[in-house]
Amino acid sequence: MARASYGGVAFAVPVALGAALGDGVALLLSFAGIGAILKASETAFAIIRLVGAGYILWVGARMLLTSQYREPTSTRLVHDRAFEKAFLLAALHPASLVFFVAYVPIFIAPADPMLPQFVTMAVSFVGLGMMSVLVWATLASFGRNFLNEAGFARMAQRYAGAAIVLLGFFSLASALEPVLLAQTSLLSFWQ
Repeated sequence: MARASYGGVAFAVPVALGAALGDGVALLLSFAGIGAILKASETAFAIIRLVGAGYILWVGARMLLTSQYREPTSTRLVHDRAFEKAFLLAALHPASLVFFVAYVPIFIAPADPMLPQFVTMAVSFVGLGMMSVLVWATLASFGRNFLNEAGFARMAQRYAGAAIVLLGFFSLASALEPVLLAQTSLLSFWQ
């Protein structure tokens, strides 16, 4: 959005393409790790889900409580290596990998075949993510003056943080469901 708000949609397209391809690579890496963990231990998989839900809550809370908005230092943007930078950032950034490892297990049914679930999730996430980035870039290019105000940026960050916290709570509930069901069956066994 920052690139589009200064240079138009054309400046955002290389970044969007690089980020989408990088997200695809990060998803593949996380799928490989999640698949290995799932094969090794259902308990480890449950722990990963709980840790992932905690991480998502932490990210959202951090967005709500801190202001990361910075005034842009330059209005001159170049296409130079924007695709490569976005690709490397999305594919290799530890936070991206941790996010996907935390996020993906929420939507996996361990009893069903993994490959179709992973392919569906990857195509959906990368495709919808790419479309979303381009729509936001288009809107940003039309609202350049409005978007460059600090007040709007802070408000958008707070709304995004609240949405991520909500996702974190749903993730936590999803991760805790098997634990609560196991406790219920254990209690009924002892009664």
